[in-house]
This record gives sequence, structure tokens and C-alpha cells, in this order.
Amino acid sequence: MLDPETRILSEVEEVILEAVRREPGVLLINLLNAPDVKPDDVYYMIARWKIFVDLEVELLTEPERTHVFADEQTSLAYKLMNSTKNIEMLKTHSLEVAPGTKVFWDGCPWTIANLGDDNISLVSQGNITELSRKTFTNLVCEQRIHGVESEILEPKTCLIKSVFDDVSEKDLAVAILRYQIILPILEGKKLEFPDIEVTPRTIRNWCNSYRQAEQEYGSGYIGLIPKVKNRGNRTERLPQEMLKDFDDFLIKNETPVNQKHKVLYGKLQEICEQKGYIIPSFTTFRKKIRQRPRKERIYKTLGSRVGYDKADDFYWQLDMTTPRHGERPFEIAHIDHTEVDLQIVHSVTSGNMGKFWLTLMVDAFSRRILAFYITFDPPSYRSDMMVLRECVRRFNRLPQTIVTDNGRDFKSTYFQSLLARYKITPKLRPPHESRNGSICERMFGTSNSQLFHNLRGNSKIMKNVRQVTKSVNPSNHAVWMLPALYELCREYFYEFYDTTEHSSLGESPRELFERAMVLAGKRPFRIIPYDEDFMMMTLPSIKRGTSKVDPQRGIKVRYLNYYCEEFKKPDVAGSNVPVRYDPWDAGIVYAFVRGHWAKCYSEYYSIFKGRSELEIRIATEELIKQKGNSSKKFRILARELGDFILKAEASEALLAQQLADSELQPQLTVINGGYRTNERSRHVYNQEQVDLEPEFDLNDINFNFEADFKD
Repeated sequence: MLDPETRILSEVEEVILEAVRREPGVLLINLLNAPDVKPDDVYYMIARWKIFVDLEVELLTEPERTHVFADEQTSLAYKLMNSTKNIEMLKTHSLEVAPGTKVFWDGCPWTIANLGDDNISLVSQGNITELSRKTFTNLVCEQRIHGVESEILEPKTCLIKSVFDDVSEKDLAVAILRYQIILPILEGKKLEFPDIEVTPRTIRNWCNSYRQAEQEYGSGYIGLIPKVKNRGNRTERLPQEMLKDFDDFLIKNETPVNQKHKVLYGKLQEICEQKGYIIPSFTTFRKKIRQRPRKERIYKTLGSRVGYDKADDFYWQLDMTTPRHGERPFEIAHIDHTEVDLQIVHSVTSGNMGKFWLTLMVDAFSRRILAFYITFDPPSYRSDMMVLRECVRRFNRLPQTIVTDNGRDFKSTYFQSLLARYKITPKLRPPHESRNGSICERMFGTSNSQLFHNLRGNSKIMKNVRQVTKSVNPSNHAVWMLPALYELCREYFYEFYDTTEHSSLGESPRELFERAMVLAGKRPFRIIPYDEDFMMMTLPSIKRGTSKVDPQRGIKVRYLNYYCEEFKKPDVAGSNVPVRYDPWDAGIVYAFVRGHWAKCYSEYYSIFKGRSELEIRIATEELIKQKGNSSKKFRILARELGDFILKAEASEALLAQQLADSELQPQLTVINGGYRTNERSRHVYNQEQVDLEPEFDLNDINFNFEADFKD
């Protein structure tokens, strides 16, 4: 709203100002619902101080209680006028105005001497003062003049309240029973409970306590409340010097060692014997430990994580001083990742692809899922870029503040540059404080319990991996393929969860989101077009940042080769160029060549051409995953082949030595005086051929999502 580029029409300003001047103190909700007035225009004028709202007293998130004025002076005058009118309405007074009535005026006793038609005469210590009836009424309303009885009743009321504040339900039941027993005696009748196991003296004591409390408090029932908890001598027996050493001893021994109480008690006994102190009992020792500040003790003995979970303050309710978490849609959003407990298979080869990662962006105010992204890659800034792109694709807008954990992906240059480009404030959650990210964490738990843990191939059982057998192994039961799974997730996050009533909101996230957008405004100046410029900003870089140009094959990105005409230039060939790629389209990457981003095409570009964005996205995920698996298998096969060749080479050396020895054998025979023939041994080593995986063909992918689920 404070952006210099943001403007509204002067005619609109005049309409809003006229509405506020016509009705000073108009409710904000009425102004937002006025015809020809947009909420964005109203909030713009409030932010620019062109109309006034007392933000220190009233909240913009409660438009039905917020008053709007033309300026601050009008607001102050309005409050003074209403406070004067409401004094007599809001306060009740039981002052009897009659001659002889005693009153207190600013703490001094006065007596009403005369009541006239226009004036009232008051007398105090021989002084006579006349007040007009209006002035006398105002002083009574302001409680500067009050009756004498109120001075007596107010302390009694406070005493009664203090007594009942410390009474348990059991004590009240005992008091009621005592009252029922002595009630006949109080009424002058005979005792109706002759068989009760209470002595006459006890009954007389109850009656005396009842009458004494009736005189002191105005209610005899208070005298029947048992005071057992006040019995006994509760003064401290241990000397003050010892108590100080006792506290120092406990503070010194609050360490990560966290010794047992019996061990600490033994150490305390030795200290007391050395200093001549009375050794306290073990019960008193444990009581002193419990009286130590719990938060400080847990942080010192068990660490900050346990202390955060068990001892840190928790906000049970929100007030004006409590930090709020979002007051409108798109103000604050959370981004987080999790590995889903579900095994999936390839859509063509039906080979197991393992588990996948889920990234969510959740609106803090409405709990609505703004965007989700699934991938086989571990969390990285690439997933962050893609979830931001998905949010813009759906809403043409990004949140004003994004809250993340302290992962390296959220601190990357590309991610931070994108946030700075669109004026988004990044906020990092405090480390090891999971409640600060409870919005995403709770959503992960909900999606697991409602969706993923109810599908075939879920890996819940792998928590007890030693008990898993081949017959129940999730990898042997996986049937879900990425195209069908993506469609299922989209229907769950964007339809089912979005339209189901939320237990904390009392309505569905979509209903709250749409209703709040009407009141908070759509913020047209934050609209982001989903065009090529935005997509270039969200393209991540490859892991190494650059790739070497081969003049014949181009550059290699994620196991695939890409080429463009600029690579033929002599000054480009053999150089390392920065590369950006689209995780949703394996057919194109961008290389920074000769001062501009050049589009490079892969061998799969012709296959991807004409496909929808969703089809290309899913096919790319499966292609890169398969190429990655093939690369790993190639490295394994290369190692096995290398070991085999090393054995063969050793055998060759042995054969060469045997061949040389066989050539020398005839000469040795002649020298020895005889002749000997020796057949040359031939050893043949058969090498097994390693069958590599068939070439990946994207035309075999079935993009019919309804048929992707394999029974």
C-alpha cells in the first residue's frame, strides 16, 4: 500500500471521504460494502493517513467493530461525546437523594440539607454549598459523590470474593451439610437429625461461627466453610543462611549429568555436616527441588529441545500484545518438505521408483494449500522455485511473507533473488522449535493419515524394519504411478481438503479464503503475470552451475544432451557456460552464451512438443529418475567389469609365463639328455554379457490418468 507506484483515482478518494464525513465513526464493514467502493481503495487511504483509524485501539481484522473518521481530531471529539453520553447508561447508582442523607464528596462527608427545584444544598462542618441538579448528577455519575453505605459494602464484597477464591468444591459441600444440620436451630426449632455423629459442642460452635460471619461478612454461610488447610505451623524451620546455601547447591548441580535425587541428597548431607547445619528430610529436599524454576531447571539438565517442548510458554489465547500469525490471505505462507511414506512404480516399465518428496505452500491465515510439488529429488531450491511457480500459475500472486526452516535451499542465491524481485519478505523459523512450523507439519500429518497411509505401497510398516518380511514389503505391493498419483494429490489438496470444514476454523479453507479476500482486498498491484519473464526467474541452475560445451554434442544436463547453433562458434566451443533448466520440461534448457540466454533443445524436444504442461512435467520426472538409476547401475556394472578384467589380466600374466616356460622345455630336455613333448594348454574365459536397460521411449507413457492405476 505504501509503494510509490500504487495509485487510486481522485474520484474514488472523494467518494470515500464524502462517505466518512457524512457519517463520522462509520463502521469499516459498512464502508467496505458500500457501492462503488473497493476494499483495496479503503485500505490504501488508511495506509496513507487520508482517512483515520485508531490502530492502537481497534483492529482492521475486525471491521464490524472498527470505526473510520476523516481525521484524528474528529476521532477524539467523537470519543469524548460518546463517553459523556454513556456514563449514565453504563453505570448504576443506588444513592437516595433526600434531606438528611449522608454522602461522601471527594472523601469528605456531607449531608444533603435541602432539595430545591433547580439546586441541591450540601452541609459539611458548618459549610453550606449549593449545586445545580445537573452538576450533582454528573458528580454522582463520575463517582465523585457516593453514598456512605457503598464505602462499607465494597470492602465486604472484596472479602467475600477473597474467601471464595480459595475454597474447593469439597469444602463447599461440607459447608452445605453443616448449614442443613444447624438450620432448624437458627429458626428456633428442635434439631431434626438426632442420629448424627456430631457432638452438641460442635453444633454450638457451628452456630456461633455462622452468626459471627453474618455480622462480619453479611453471610453466615462463610463461617461454615472448613478451614482445615490453615491449620498447623507453616513457618520455615530452616535458617535463612542455610536456605541460601541450599539454593546455591541446587543451582550448582543443575547440569547435564542430571544426578538422581538420592545422590544429590547424600552430597547435601555432607555439606550440612561440614557447616553444622540441620540436615533437612528427604521430603523437604525434594520439595525444594520442585520449587526451583521449572524452565531453568529443564534447560540446564535436559537441554534446549526438551525445554522447548516441556517448559516454554504457550499462547492459549490471542490478545493485543500476542504476536499474531496472519490477518488476511497471502500475508504469511509456510513452505516445507517431507518424504512421503509411499512407494511408486514407473508408468512404462513398472519398475520400483522408491519414495518421493512432497513440498507444500500453506496460507497461514486460511490454512489453504496454495501450491504443492512432488519430485524424486531431495529438498533443494529447485523444489522451492517450482512451488512458487505453481502458486503464481493458480493465483497470479505470491505471499507477502514466506516462513521457512533453516535449510540450505531456502538460503540459496536464486531463491533469495526471486523473493527480492517480487518484494517478498523471507523469515526463518528458530532452529529446533517445531511449533513455529506447525502449520506445515500438521498438514503433512493430515495428508498421511487421510491419504497416503491408506494407499497400497505405503511404508508405515517400515518403522519396524526388522519385522518386515518379503510378503509384506511395501516395494512388492507398490502399484501407484506418478501420473495417477499427481492427479490424486491435485484432487485431494485442491478439492477435498480445500472444501472440507476445518476443525480450527469452523468452515472450509476455501470459504474463509474467499470471504477474507473480499474484506481484505485483492491487492491488484501484487498481481504477477504467469509469462516467460516470470518462468525465467524461477528456472534453477544445475548443481555445478556451468556445463562444458562440446561442439558436436552440446552440453550435458541431468544425463541428457542439449544443443543450439551458438555452440558451433569457435569462441564458445570448449568453454564452460552457465546453464538453467526447467524441472518441468526436459526438452529445453537455457545456456548463457555471448551475453544472452540461448534456448537449447534435447533429443526429446520433438516428443514433448504438443504435450500439455502436466504431461511434460510427469514425463520429465520419470525420465530423469530412470536416467539417474541407469547412471548408478552403469557405475556398478563398470566396477564389476573392472574387477573381472583385473582377474583376466592376472591370468594373462600367468599364461604368458607358462608359455615362456613351455618354449624353454625342449632345450632343458636336450640338456638333460632326453626329449619330452608338452602340449600347450589353452584356457578360454567366457565373459558374460551385461544386458543394459532398454532405451527409454516417452511415446510408451500412458497419459490417461484414469487408467494409470494398476489393480
